[in-house]
Amino acid sequence: MKITKSYRRLNLWVFASLVLIGIALYVGFLLPTLQIKQKGFRLVQQKTWDKLSRLQSQQSTVNQFLAKQPSFAELLSFSRQIDGYLIVYKGSNLHFWSSQDFIPEWQDAKESFVYKVIERKSSVYLLFRTQRTLQDKTWIALQVVQLWRKYPIDNQYLTPYFDKDIFEGIKVAEVAPPQQTDKGSLIQDVQKKDLFRVTLLDAKIPAKPEVLLFLSVVILALIWGLVISIDLMQHSLRIAYDWVFLLSIFYWFGGRITLQQLQLPQAWFAIPFFDIVQPHQWFAPSLGDAVLNFGGLGFIMWRVFRFFPFTNFYKTIYLWGRKSPQIVTFLLLCIVAGLLVIYWEGTQVLLDLLRYPLNLRQDLQLLPEKIIVVLSLLVWTFIMLYASHCFTRLLLVIEIKFAWRRHFWWLFLLLFIGWYFRGLILPFQIGVCLVVVGLWAMLWFRLPKGIGLPKFSAVMYLLGGALCLTWLLAIAVSVDISRKTTKALKQYAQQFDTENDKLAEKQLATILQLLPTDTTLIGQWGQPLLSKKIIQQILQKASVGNHLENYLLTVSVFDPDGENTEKEGRSNYKELEKQYKRVWYETDNPLIYFIHELSLNPIRRYICFLPFQQKGKNLGYIVLDLKQKRDLAGNVFPLLLSEQKNNFDPMSQSYSYAFFDKERLIYEYGDYGFVNQFDKSLLKNPQLAKSGISQSGFQLLMVESQTGKSIVLAAPVVWWADWYAHFAFFFLITALFSTLFIHKRQQFWVAALSPQKASYAARIQFYFNVAFFLPLILTLVSMLSVLVTNYQQDQARDMMQRAEKSGKDLLTYVEMWHKKELSEPYFEEAVKQLANYQSLDLNIFDAQGKLVVSSQEAIFYQNGFLAPWIHPQAYTMVQGQRKFLVQAEQIGNLAYRAVYVPLYGLEKAKPLGVLQVPFFDSQQDLNRQIAHVFNVVVGVFAFVLILLMLFSQIVGQAITQPLYLLRQKMSNTTFSKRNEPLVWDTPDEIGTLVGEYNRMLVKLEESRATEAQNQKETAWREMAKQVAHEIKNPLTPMKLTLQSLQMRLQQQNDEVQHLFERPVESLLTQIDILDDIATSFSAFAKMPIPISERFDVAAVLRETENLYKSNKDVSFRSDISKGKFFVRGDAKLMGRIFTNLILNAIQAVPRDRSPEVSIKLAQVDKNVFIEVKDNGLGIDEALREKIFVPNFTTKEEGSGIGLAVAKRGVEHAGGRIWFDTVPEVGTSFYVEIPLIE
Repeated sequence: MKITKSYRRLNLWVFASLVLIGIALYVGFLLPTLQIKQKGFRLVQQKTWDKLSRLQSQQSTVNQFLAKQPSFAELLSFSRQIDGYLIVYKGSNLHFWSSQDFIPEWQDAKESFVYKVIERKSSVYLLFRTQRTLQDKTWIALQVVQLWRKYPIDNQYLTPYFDKDIFEGIKVAEVAPPQQTDKGSLIQDVQKKDLFRVTLLDAKIPAKPEVLLFLSVVILALIWGLVISIDLMQHSLRIAYDWVFLLSIFYWFGGRITLQQLQLPQAWFAIPFFDIVQPHQWFAPSLGDAVLNFGGLGFIMWRVFRFFPFTNFYKTIYLWGRKSPQIVTFLLLCIVAGLLVIYWEGTQVLLDLLRYPLNLRQDLQLLPEKIIVVLSLLVWTFIMLYASHCFTRLLLVIEIKFAWRRHFWWLFLLLFIGWYFRGLILPFQIGVCLVVVGLWAMLWFRLPKGIGLPKFSAVMYLLGGALCLTWLLAIAVSVDISRKTTKALKQYAQQFDTENDKLAEKQLATILQLLPTDTTLIGQWGQPLLSKKIIQQILQKASVGNHLENYLLTVSVFDPDGENTEKEGRSNYKELEKQYKRVWYETDNPLIYFIHELSLNPIRRYICFLPFQQKGKNLGYIVLDLKQKRDLAGNVFPLLLSEQKNNFDPMSQSYSYAFFDKERLIYEYGDYGFVNQFDKSLLKNPQLAKSGISQSGFQLLMVESQTGKSIVLAAPVVWWADWYAHFAFFFLITALFSTLFIHKRQQFWVAALSPQKASYAARIQFYFNVAFFLPLILTLVSMLSVLVTNYQQDQARDMMQRAEKSGKDLLTYVEMWHKKELSEPYFEEAVKQLANYQSLDLNIFDAQGKLVVSSQEAIFYQNGFLAPWIHPQAYTMVQGQRKFLVQAEQIGNLAYRAVYVPLYGLEKAKPLGVLQVPFFDSQQDLNRQIAHVFNVVVGVFAFVLILLMLFSQIVGQAITQPLYLLRQKMSNTTFSKRNEPLVWDTPDEIGTLVGEYNRMLVKLEESRATEAQNQKETAWREMAKQVAHEIKNPLTPMKLTLQSLQMRLQQQNDEVQHLFERPVESLLTQIDILDDIATSFSAFAKMPIPISERFDVAAVLRETENLYKSNKDVSFRSDISKGKFFVRGDAKLMGRIFTNLILNAIQAVPRDRSPEVSIKLAQVDKNVFIEVKDNGLGIDEALREKIFVPNFTTKEEGSGIGLAVAKRGVEHAGGRIWFDTVPEVGTSFYVEIPLIE
């Protein structure tokens, strides 16, 4: 039935595949690529109309709000309710702005329009205008929508931006105003007015029918094969498992290779993760391919793991192993060795997908590609864990008398692994060999056999396997870090190559031709600082987007006499000519000199000497000093102003380097001490230049420069710290998922609460895991949250202190500038000098929020990253007269925080301006702190987990060993013979359990005695019943015959009567005695089973006493305590017992004495005490032990049943009965029964 349903579902999937082919052919033949692009244009058109409609509906709201003449703060709150940025002009003055990204000028706002599209700095904006006149003032509100934002610099932080409401889900190449270009499709409004042109990326769906047909057949085959594989595995067709696995592997990898050859899905969708990173790798050329391939392989391996014991391959290896165990063991160990090698190579493939090292010890930034690689490494680890389990399990299955444990093939495996990894450093080689030892240890303890059982060994096996593989994985990551660090050092060393930069020289020559003809510079030449600023602006504008952006510029202006116009004791023009105008510095351009002496300057440096002349008159000189940029720690804009889009190395700021001329140190930079730490003999070691050398926690690499000098670079790399950090991280993650897997597989969440479903040791391990991972997670979350909170507070405090200090240093200049005592060029120069001194970026805004001066004008003016106005939230701070503000801001994708400090003068109540200090590196510093704390916590917990594994093994055995002994003893406990008690000297829980067990044995012995007694009573009952029956049957005819004989004797003479009368009467008396005995036996046999009920024993005793008080021949003395004494037993049986005791007391008194019976009842502790005493002859010592034995009596007419019944009835009530006798004095019978109230 299941198979029939499976194939019905299979037919449904095949039908769906045929429908998919039809749709694909329809798309291929009837919908050409052009229509797809037209559909994209129509979608943009419709979304544009929707956007305009929404803006138009908001226009009345904006108009009504302007009627209130709102303040800046009110407009800021209102701007969050509408689309786009809100810009408000009051008259010709800017009154409000809600964003710093772009603020239209007054010339754009004063034009009369409803909406229009403008382009500024290669970016396109949609302006929606609302105008209102209030009190002779014109209020103009502009809603600004960024249709397309393109930055002049392209890097990972400054990427093009498209409006999501219009272009989301559409691949756009370019957006431009309609009049600028004729490329792309024209987007119009509802009135057919041109708005903008949009160019879409070419549709990449193959239009050829034969390609679509082939692709559809491939999709059909993949779906068909995958469904068959899943159905076969789901419905337990065990005879087909081998073919199912081969079919699954064939279809999966065949389909993946086909899709890779067709470049799918990247041919249809622009997915960055499918960009080719490793063209030479067929298995994982990109991150997307790695995810799909390793994910598919993981799914197949999971199925193999579940059904591998049912395959014919498994059975064949098992049979071969029984016949030739040594050969099969060797082959299986070779497979295990191959799996380790494959695992190593697979990790290298995944790590190569990252352009930078996976250094979790120093960088925990959650980049998407890093997350994908980490997850793929975890999946790959579990794949190899499952694969190795299948074959190590076989090693245990085929073992014969544990012969493989003494096999030398393990030594061969160890030697092979050591040979394969011979290229690693010695500690890593030892680490790889320890992995083999770990695998051997798990097999020695036979841990793989417990994987399917809820036992302690299953958890230990998975944790041990995770430890071995993550140990090897951490070595692979450490090797990758060392290798990529060496590669990064080589790339970093390229900036020290002092060969002439021909491209820079060419672009510089072009700029030098423009300077003498610049009219602005000619008009302002008499003002030295102003002319210097103009030169800087010309050079910065000319260098935007070209190679000169990689150089730092210093401008010096000299008068006709060659003196520096800044008058600060700097070198004059003649001194600079003498120093740098030398033959060996000359280039193809006579104005440009290339300084390439490493002893003076280890980087590319150009100095340009330009005489400034007009109409043959010498006005002065200009000297340009260009130095190649580096990744210096003090530069706060290295990410925004560089063209490094993908190859930026976040660790480059920690690099150190030095220049050597043979063995003579020329120059050093960084934290590494080349003077004291570096061994100069390493310069002769070829390994230093080839792959680098690790020394004193640094990776050292030597690069030969073109000038014959040696450049030695040092990067902080601590191999053991990197190894342990990654081992701890991957081990904890793998251990967590391994325990989740084993608990899910064994349904441990139920078993942990159901003791009968899991062993005690396994539950101990489960609780150990919960007690370990829960504190780990809580500790990490709490520590990191506290760290982030405290760091942000400390950082905000530090930023405010630094900003406040900068504000105090600048206050004098601001006051002078505000009083017109300091010109703007001098003011700007002072701000830049202070910024360079403090390694900060300083921006000063006036009281109206407009930028006055900035130490990084490229951010505001040249590149236009921000508008030259203060952040609107900071402007509200100025209006609210707050002391400072820490504001989160963003440029492109780069987030940072900025501190705003108002600058108050001594004579003004209002601020003269506002100082802004942005801190771009704060997040990176926080990430380093988080990485440090994270690795410390994870490292400690990983070490604790390893100790916990050993500790739980020892403790588990120590705890469960007494339980095993108890189980063994309890399994031998029997009811038929005496059981020996256990001995446990320690007064702990086990001792308590042993004590309870021993008490149970005592009760068991009592129960056994009681059971024996019950069996005896049952036997006596059965015998009494049989005896009564056998006796009564002949007694009746015998008695009738004797009575008939007696009647006949009365008719005879006296002699005959005298002769036979006494014998006949004697016989009749004996018959009556036998009849009474038979009646007693019958009564004993018919005695009912005692019931258990609550009753007042004192009341029963009083009733029994009243029955005999009427006998005048017996003297009764009663001493029954007042009150009620409740016990649990059979009230009727207890009454018969008291009757029997009183009757026995009366009959025990000889005829020559007057009977005296004493009855007493009292409470003693929690028991009721009853005494029945007589004044008879007592009981002989020889008869005392037989008193309570059934059928024993000292009376001629007694049956010997009464006291036996009394003993049974009293014991049934939980009490006891005994007697005390004194010859010739009397006997006392005592009854003690526990009270229930």
